[in-house]
Amino acid sequence: MYGNAYDSRKTRFSHLNRIIDNYVLAQHGIKNNVVKAEQLKGIIKRSQREKTKELLLKEEIEDKIKPPTNNDLKKLFHLKGQKVGVKHLFANTKKEIDSLYKLLQQGKSFDSIAFDLFRDSTLRYSGGDLGWKKFGDLDPFLEDVAFNLKPDSISKPVQSRFGWHILKIKNKTYQPLKSEYDFNTKKSDLKKQYIRREQNKRYYRYINNFMEDKKAIIKNPEWSIVARELRKRFPQDKKLSPMLMQSSHSPEFGDMTPDIKDIKDSTIISFPEEDLTVAEFLELVPSVPAKLVYRSIRQVTERIIRDYFLVKEGEKRGLNNNIAVEQHATFRKNLKAGALYRNKLLQDNRVSPDSIDRFFVKAKYDSLKNSQFIEQQTLDYSILIAKDSLIRKEVTHFLQSDDFSDAVINYGLDKFGVLESGRFKKDRSEVPGIIRNRLLSMEDGNVSSWMKINTKPVLLKRHSVSTEYKPFENVQQKLLKRMSHNKSVAKVNKILSKWKEDADIKIYEERLYNLWGGISSKKEVPALPSRK
Repeated sequence: MYGNAYDSRKTRFSHLNRIIDNYVLAQHGIKNNVVKAEQLKGIIKRSQREKTKELLLKEEIEDKIKPPTNNDLKKLFHLKGQKVGVKHLFANTKKEIDSLYKLLQQGKSFDSIAFDLFRDSTLRYSGGDLGWKKFGDLDPFLEDVAFNLKPDSISKPVQSRFGWHILKIKNKTYQPLKSEYDFNTKKSDLKKQYIRREQNKRYYRYINNFMEDKKAIIKNPEWSIVARELRKRFPQDKKLSPMLMQSSHSPEFGDMTPDIKDIKDSTIISFPEEDLTVAEFLELVPSVPAKLVYRSIRQVTERIIRDYFLVKEGEKRGLNNNIAVEQHATFRKNLKAGALYRNKLLQDNRVSPDSIDRFFVKAKYDSLKNSQFIEQQTLDYSILIAKDSLIRKEVTHFLQSDDFSDAVINYGLDKFGVLESGRFKKDRSEVPGIIRNRLLSMEDGNVSSWMKINTKPVLLKRHSVSTEYKPFENVQQKLLKRMSHNKSVAKVNKILSKWKEDADIKIYEERLYNLWGGISSKKEVPALPSRK
């Protein structure tokens, strides 16, 4: 759900609890006819298509990747320690890149071709310079070429997922002193990276070859009307949470506007075997990653067309009849039905903001103001960053006989090999989080113990912190809405708890521990959800 940075047994059990809640809610919502079959039709259809496509790509990509040999992993290990300074020429087609390569063979310089080719001023005047790239920064097809070229050499045309390129390597650096011990400690991660890299390469090769002979006709004005409405619903300049932008699904389109209603049954895309209506197109938009729908409606359309052909190929192979397709559709249907019924329960159990005593609102404001209602905060502090642990010991000994601030002012960068020092007065947004949090936990005049930031020993002294808060009157209504919503949620959770006690829920613990074995020890697992 949130990427590896947040992964733990605790978050996985929290996620499991949410799934169980949604299943219980779905059972009650469907049984009581509050959640209608019509509301679930779209999610079932999308889920079936999604899983059929996934099974096809597994057949064509994952299942065909050979496990890496020890030599493969060693090669990757050494490549990860290299950097290349690289220039490139770019073209959209093979014909265009071949004409550029011919000019190079005829003696025209790389930089002069880049000057004529690029409209971007930086690339134009730098000869197509991409700067220094470490292994993993470039498209894998380009890396395979770039990291095998010698300095001052030029590649033949190479295709990436973006188009066609000619590469020129300016220089190359190597990370020295890589030992067998280093290799063995990183072997597991190297294997994952190797497989992921090979899958990416195979994926783009397969998609390019697969789509080469596929044709679809996009209809206007239908497409332009839909694109305009999508851009209104999902504006490019909207600030979005990183969690949403990582999501593999976009939000639902919602209620249709009059313009869309007028054309909902009209064809927007014609495929060789059938037509896709505007309503069907909008039903498929949530199957596209969120970042695409906020970035480019053209790319959304391309993804829907590509996925249509992949699903059709999966259906030809009978993959849509796989039991996994049915299970996936049931799973997604229950999550959707549960969410719909939860919203209905929240409406039925809504607590009015007017019913909340203002005394409790003020108490809530006081408890949250240091975390959520800061208007401006200025931190006045001194910092010493030592080069290494040996220098840290010398600085510690010196500070026993000298004040921290005096040491910064009198000796600064030159004393004991201190890497950085000084006294600063900064807004909280300008202070790195790890330093800010430590300073806020200290008292004025206190000196911290040594802490490590990016492997460097760091010492802090807090002089003062001045804070201005958003006035209570300005946030009162917002707090009232939040507190009334939380009370509604508490009422719904109480109903849900009773239903869960009465439900026949079985959790197969050993299977969970086997699935989650790489997270942490079994002892750290929190209590399992309520179950019979």
